[in-house]
Amino acid sequence: MGIFIIIPTVLMFGYYFYALNPRIVMLSSGDTTITLNHDHISALVTHEERPPYKFQIQLSEIKSITPGDILDTIIYGNRLEQLILIDKTAFSSTTERFQFHNYIFDYIQQNLATSKS
Repeated sequence: MGIFIIIPTVLMFGYYFYALNPRIVMLSSGDTTITLNHDHISALVTHEERPPYKFQIQLSEIKSITPGDILDTIIYGNRLEQLILIDKTAFSSTTERFQFHNYIFDYIQQNLATSKS
């Protein structure tokens, strides 16, 4: 029963709430460029057949960043749709990618230290 009913139902809801999110679809369907500013991250998604899509996430909203081999994961809220996957090709170089991760890590640690004081 679990294999044929429960697991497919859980997968269906996960797909519905996460994969069909417009921001996730926009990031996965085009070329993404990430820009790190002093207080926010800007993402620009370009498509050949559509106008570009741009949005920002405040650094103070970011809960965690998890680097991966191909994809980096940024969680910036408690809801399931507040997760972004960034392809490593969104950065112009590996050094820039490491600097991006280190800046976010340092910012998160600084906010944790400030909030505990």
